[in-house]
Amino acid sequence: MSRRSGSSVEGDGNTETMGEATKLPCHRQSGSFVEPGRNVRIAANLLEGTPLNTPIALVYWLEGRAGCGVLADRDQEKTDMNRFRFKDIHLENVTGGRLDNDPPGPELMQASVCRILEANLLCSIATVTAEGRPHINTAYFSYSDALEIYFLSHPGSLHCRNLLTNPAMAMAVFSSAQRWTEPGQGVQLFGTCEHTSGIFADEAERSYANRFHDYTSWKRVLQDSDLARQYRFYLFRVSRMKILDERAFGDAIFVWASVH
Repeated sequence: MSRRSGSSVEGDGNTETMGEATKLPCHRQSGSFVEPGRNVRIAANLLEGTPLNTPIALVYWLEGRAGCGVLADRDQEKTDMNRFRFKDIHLENVTGGRLDNDPPGPELMQASVCRILEANLLCSIATVTAEGRPHINTAYFSYSDALEIYFLSHPGSLHCRNLLTNPAMAMAVFSSAQRWTEPGQGVQLFGTCEHTSGIFADEAERSYANRFHDYTSWKRVLQDSDLARQYRFYLFRVSRMKILDERAFGDAIFVWASVH
């Protein structure tokens, strides 16, 4: 797990100008970014031309907000960035031992989680069978600003049958393209899951179709005899999370938090 030494966070977080991009303090901004695309360009400029003393946590914060399409206006932050809250934030090492280091702020954590979810389309899902045995499967997923995670599956599949007897579920999201020598990044989510209905099913389908643009046309051409006609959307409500983001938080440091 540990492949580097020292912390990746450098610099003092003060505002500097770098070419066309302006570096802003980590945890609070004033004004507003015009559009998500501009956020991406700002983050890209920062990443491409950042001096060695640039706080990497700041770059990641901007990049994460760009990926989420979140405006930097302070009033908008209260609406978009506080849809879910963290409690009991603490750091652990690879043995599960608590570290005395100060934990990151909630906005930096939200940016990290958003980056990971936005960059990956597949997740691993862990459930428990009626006999108490572990089961794992993969699924495509979408998510909301409130950290509601949706996936589409057949109610007769084993993982969905498992949820009927035990709604507890865990999910891992990460990129398998990561190199062993590079800083690791991924998130583990823990909570409960159930199939959706009514307005919750409608919201799940909107979220899924917004992420996977081929979904609507795929559904339109399904035959009545296709098993896929019986697919349902499932809603995973996250109550705890464990983040590994070594570029933002340091080598082999896991950030734990409860989600509310």
